[in-house]
Amino acid sequence: MKDDVKTMNELLIQGTAVIEVRKDITRVSIPDFVTSINEHVFYNCEALTEVNIPNSVVSVGKRAFSRCTSLKYISLPNSITSIGSSAFRWCTSLKEIIIPNSITSILENTFANCTSLKSVTIPDSVKTIGKSAFTYCTSLETINLPNSITSMGDFVFYQCQALNQIVIPNSVVSIGREMFSCCTSLKDVSIPNSVKSIADKAFYNCVSLNRIVIPSSVTHIGSGAFSGCNNLEYVELNIANNDVIYDDLWLFLIYDAELEKTENGYLMKLYFKGLNHPIDKSKQINPLLFHYFIEFFDDEKKRKILNKIDNSFAKYIQLQDNEKMKNGEPVDYSKIFDYNYKSLNNLSNIISNKEFENSYMQKNNFYKFCENIGVLNPKPVTIKSVSKSGKEKIETIDYAQKAREFIKDRIMDGSFDPSESYAMFDKMKPLGFKQGFADFFLDKNNFQELMAAEEKHQGFIARCYNDFESVQFAHTNNRGSQRRLAPTVEFFEAYFATNKFSGITDETREIASTISPYFSRQNSFDKAIKIYNERQENKIPDNILSEELKEDTVFEKVDKLIEVVQSTSIDTLSTLTDLSNKKFTFELLKKSDPLNFILGKLCSCCAHIEGAGNGIMRASIVHPDVQNIVIRDHTGKIVAKSTLYVNRKEGYGVCNNVEVNNDLNNDDKNLIYKKYKKAIVAFATKYNEEFPNNPLKIINVGMHLNDLQPQIIQNDKNSITLYNALNYEDFAFDGSNYSGDSAKEQYTLWQIDELKNDLGV
Repeated sequence: MKDDVKTMNELLIQGTAVIEVRKDITRVSIPDFVTSINEHVFYNCEALTEVNIPNSVVSVGKRAFSRCTSLKYISLPNSITSIGSSAFRWCTSLKEIIIPNSITSILENTFANCTSLKSVTIPDSVKTIGKSAFTYCTSLETINLPNSITSMGDFVFYQCQALNQIVIPNSVVSIGREMFSCCTSLKDVSIPNSVKSIADKAFYNCVSLNRIVIPSSVTHIGSGAFSGCNNLEYVELNIANNDVIYDDLWLFLIYDAELEKTENGYLMKLYFKGLNHPIDKSKQINPLLFHYFIEFFDDEKKRKILNKIDNSFAKYIQLQDNEKMKNGEPVDYSKIFDYNYKSLNNLSNIISNKEFENSYMQKNNFYKFCENIGVLNPKPVTIKSVSKSGKEKIETIDYAQKAREFIKDRIMDGSFDPSESYAMFDKMKPLGFKQGFADFFLDKNNFQELMAAEEKHQGFIARCYNDFESVQFAHTNNRGSQRRLAPTVEFFEAYFATNKFSGITDETREIASTISPYFSRQNSFDKAIKIYNERQENKIPDNILSEELKEDTVFEKVDKLIEVVQSTSIDTLSTLTDLSNKKFTFELLKKSDPLNFILGKLCSCCAHIEGAGNGIMRASIVHPDVQNIVIRDHTGKIVAKSTLYVNRKEGYGVCNNVEVNNDLNNDDKNLIYKKYKKAIVAFATKYNEEFPNNPLKIINVGMHLNDLQPQIIQNDKNSITLYNALNYEDFAFDGSNYSGDSAKEQYTLWQIDELKNDLGV
């Protein structure tokens, strides 16, 4: 034991922690009065080969033995209850580890990069394995995972290239992102019925994997979960009725498919010829359309799929009448594939470019693009419009024919090269036919400009498709009516442009990014910064109230509802009402929020930096007694706003009017009205709690150009007194003469003697 004694004499031991070591020590026996091995204690002790830990030790700290590259053996006693993250990371000589049965969790990166580790014993006490716990353990061949494990993080066995088989415990409910990615020797995987989801790239590049059985419990498979599995020949999917599953299985090369009805739904057997095998083109099914194949098992989606197939073919498969499936009679789904595959091939057969014909990804990106512009659209679309003279015009467009002929012509005249499909359409999402985008793309002049933009910015066309609705939402005129304008390539380029404005600082970057999708002029940014600086210099607080007034989202309320479920309070009932009605929330928007500059764009009015209502916009930011009340939908997008002015001295409030996004219908406006009233009551209540000596007595709203006029007239009273708001023209610039909309007519939203009644609204 002389080596041990010598070694210990070279250590400084104090209390319970070894706090300093020499880099050249080779063996360590820790004395039995030590109870914890602190963080980084033996970090980078490259000569250390062996460590003996006594039963007195209960914890091993973070990175305690990390980068001990010569460490071959370590005994962990059952007294240890916790091992810190990365504790043995980069112990490249460690060949075996037995984890004591006192450990309940293996933290992230604990054994990462232990490249010599061949065997790991995990006891039944372990319940969780953290992110990247065994990543880059390139020699790890086998590991037994006990049934006690309930969760495993992402990348747990990433790059474990020697791992040839794994049995996932039936207590695990999800397979994390890239959990087995690049496990190139993995041949056999058993996925239990407990697993509900398989995350992105979970088995990416498992080139030795040739078969896999996915149980009916799995309701989601992430993007690229099995991509790169070039030798995969068979996948069995147990698909239960009405499951919504599988984002990205179309990445496979599907050779053939069989369907079998079972008690639990359907058993689908898929056959593949991987990238290393020749493909029988006469049998290959279009992978993108395979996505639709799976969706046939959801009744609602069956109806959507029917819209992608022409009427004569729909009659053949008789999916509108579900009797065949109810009676267990077979449906020849292969006919569906044949039909759609031929439809696309009619277009692609005119292409002689061999590179395109032989490239799997290029061809599938081309298919995806064709689907998105309407090549497979089943029947003509009827479009109604009204001319300037008021005459109604009805037009019928066969987008399938129009798109096919357009693409054929562009290929023939040399202006479109499908061999570039991968680069052009790889980022295009498979969202299906968008009529607006199709009209935009299939215009010859737009097409020429799009191709020119694509040359400058690869993926530009894909981005136009993916963000089409958002861009169109922003592309409006600056008048109060906020009319939608026709899409132009120029506006798309301006919308996608970064660093449009000069003079951007870290402090003003959020303002620039907020207004840039809507305005491109440097002058617009300069005005916004001027207003921002004005508020800062005058030290205008963010809120009229001393604290932020913001309603929880519906999802936040769901969590809170659990805590108050036994209560019968108004708050609980209103939460349930919100849930049943799907969702709007109110908020007094902080003056510092850059969204104040563009509210008119969001709510179809002129109150924005370039609009006639720029005075009311500026006042809401720089005047201490003016603030915007906004209504958000369930996605968090602002869909309505009202600008509130409070006359503190005389104890009244006046909302200019209520502006609502043009896209919303009357049902939504009814819900927005209720939420708006709730915001007014909440504001008045809190205001009077803060200023009891000078309370608000009444809050009115202007009715001129008020988008909630029908709802307010039905539920509220016309006000005899017209309370004065600010003259918003005083805050305007650029010659705007908009003074406000509350001077002609007002209705009362709240008054102090009705407080108790209004609380139930």
